[in-house]
Amino acid sequence: MEKFISTENLTKIYRKAEEEIRAVDGITIHFRKGEFAAFYGTSGAGKSTLLYLIGGLGQPTEGKVVVDGVDLSTPDEDRRAEFRREKIGFIFQFFYLLPTLTALENVLVPLVPLDLPKENKVEKALEALEKVGLSHRRNHLPGELSGGEQQRAVIARALVLEPEIILADEPTSDLDRKTAEAVIALLRDLNYQGHTIIMATHDLRILDHASRCIGMEDGKIVSDEG
Repeated sequence: MEKFISTENLTKIYRKAEEEIRAVDGITIHFRKGEFAAFYGTSGAGKSTLLYLIGGLGQPTEGKVVVDGVDLSTPDEDRRAEFRREKIGFIFQFFYLLPTLTALENVLVPLVPLDLPKENKVEKALEALEKVGLSHRRNHLPGELSGGEQQRAVIARALVLEPEIILADEPTSDLDRKTAEAVIALLRDLNYQGHTIIMATHDLRILDHASRCIGMEDGKIVSDEG
């Protein structure tokens, strides 16, 4: 299989006093471009840590991560950050929307460092909001949005730089069933449009929509179907 995203013996060890916690324990796994994959398992299984390592958010203790030919296990944080801006959109478990900015202004945040005219940035942000069905709420603050609308704003912010890869950590956490299903359907539509999506979840409803389901336990992969 063509390896678009690849890990080799990936390990992340945290130390607490004299205790050694192997959050990710020697994982070797590969993903094709265009996959919709979901890591699942109980809290503490290592799902989120693995997802963040794949996205270049931190260095592994051992092993490596290669994404589209680029080694993201390098200690060069500037290089990793540049690659993330170009290739990866993150949807975190917590919304992290700035409460004093409107939905549109929150989506504009990743565009701030770019050397583009302001009107072009606004156009891109509006397109991202339109894609997630939230353009009519663009001038509302996060506190004026429902949980589902806030998650859509987060997804729009992840999409605004047009990343090939979307990494989502518990994207339906704390959402009611109807709202969670709408978010899952949106992610599925983005996958149909060509985005590679990898997520961490304990929400088993997502597994019906993912093309590949990967079970984790104690920092290891225990099943891989799809």
